[in-house]
Amino acid sequence: MSELKTRAVEAGAVYRAAEIYSTPQRRGLMPFAKTRFYELVASGQLPTIKIRGGRATMVRGADLLKLLEVAQ
Repeated sequence: MSELKTRAVEAGAVYRAAEIYSTPQRRGLMPFAKTRFYELVASGQLPTIKIRGGRATMVRGADLLKLLEVAQ
């Protein structure tokens, strides 16, 4: 059985969407699934950024930390 690794969220970092949500095979930075992640994005609770025309959805670490503070 593989060990689950935990990473800390850094306020100055930028994370791809796939790094944030969790799947059955992988623990993401946040304890929710892909559907919940995109619900937060669609509702505006989790702002995203685009980097020079790229297709990836990116989130600032500071915004993730702010989301955790609100949840507590």
